[in-house]
Amino acid sequence: MDTQPSIQEPSLTDLYRLLLQLSTDVAALKTNHQTELAASYESQIQHQNAQMAQNHSQLLQQLEKLSNPTKKHTPDSLAFPLIWRLRGLSRGFRDLISSNEFAKLNLIELIDDDVTYMYAPTPYQSLYAQIQLSHLRSVNWSDTFGIPLHIPISWLPALRNLVELIIFGSGLISVIPHEIGLLTSLERLLLPNNSLSGPIPPSIGNLKLLRELDLSHNQLTGTIPDELRSLENIRILSLHNNDDLFGHLHAFSTLKLIEKLCVFAASTIGPIPADFGGLVNLKYLALGLFENPAVDTIIPPELGQLTQLVDLDLSCSSLVGSIPRELGALVNLERLDLHNNWLVGEVPIELLRLPRLRSCHLEEK
Repeated sequence: MDTQPSIQEPSLTDLYRLLLQLSTDVAALKTNHQTELAASYESQIQHQNAQMAQNHSQLLQQLEKLSNPTKKHTPDSLAFPLIWRLRGLSRGFRDLISSNEFAKLNLIELIDDDVTYMYAPTPYQSLYAQIQLSHLRSVNWSDTFGIPLHIPISWLPALRNLVELIIFGSGLISVIPHEIGLLTSLERLLLPNNSLSGPIPPSIGNLKLLRELDLSHNQLTGTIPDELRSLENIRILSLHNNDDLFGHLHAFSTLKLIEKLCVFAASTIGPIPADFGGLVNLKYLALGLFENPAVDTIIPPELGQLTQLVDLDLSCSSLVGSIPRELGALVNLERLDLHNNWLVGEVPIELLRLPRLRSCHLEEK
């Protein structure tokens, strides 16, 4: 039975020899080319030879850098492995460098850095994720040397074991990809203080195990997806400080295990659903609502059933009507903020009897 010869991993010297061979091949092509194309081809050859000479020099410098493993190379858009930028030398060389097989053989030779591979050619992105990231349960990027990040879509199928994804204040750009719904093992998805734009993808409702979702302080737009009601294990949900994120609150009324809900400084509108009275595990509720021209937004008496509440912030929520006496049942409440609304009537005496209340803001417009 014939056996396939084993493929030896090419060394950096092999790559250099490959470039030298490529120079010979180009010269041979020039002599064999058709006569009618000689003039235009001669110009192309001259340009290519000049480019190759420059790249040969750059390659020698890169080989010297890579041969010194003790030297730290800061990844940036101008310092990516030269091999990626040499793909344009010829069609054959480009196809070789861009192939999955070549990427797999040479992956270890290149820079071992997550940020660098975010901008690598697609074969390197996906194979890097399969080899280096697929076993991970937690990813936390907090210091990226000031380089803007994006999550390559080609990584996501390899991250199915991921339980925790945290990218906090690291300049994360672009949109949240639909493929985020593939990460069905996720329990924590924290992407606050970045530059995310576009809508929240409905596929986020596939993350049934999610306990904490923080998309605050971004530039998200569009409508809050109804699919969020599928996050039945969610404990903490933070969407605040996304000025152009629209929607109603009804998608949250089924999240029975939720303990913290923050949707202020967005473009959500009232009313506050009476069903919120069934969110009995809530300890922190912060809403900031725009006026709904179709219906008044009041403080529903059912909020008095949230006896675990420690902090209730309904400031700047276009509230009308009176403060319900039922809020006097919030025995664990420490902070109440109802300022900047259009509330009327007397402050219920029951609020003054709350045993743990330390801060109360009732200033009206």
